[in-house]
Amino acid sequence: MALVVDRRESIQYDGTNGQHVAETFLSCVLTSDDGTEMVFLSGDGEQVRVPLNHFVIRSRPGARSASVYDPDNYAQTFHELPVGGA
Repeated sequence: MALVVDRRESIQYDGTNGQHVAETFLSCVLTSDDGTEMVFLSGDGEQVRVPLNHFVIRSRPGARSASVYDPDNYAQTFHELPVGGA
């Protein structure tokens, strides 16, 4: 028996990386970032708010939509795996 998981990728908004999260990680448009919350337009045109220290999860590499998790929920829901040469 094998344990298999679908690949998801995450990044944490730290108040300084909003442009990277929106434009590089998600290929979306950053509409605002005041250091305590960033807002971007998802691939389907919805505004997504990401509070400071929350995690943005994309379901697959290159996905332009994402889910947002607070740090506690992220820790309870996900287990991070080391990535080497992915």
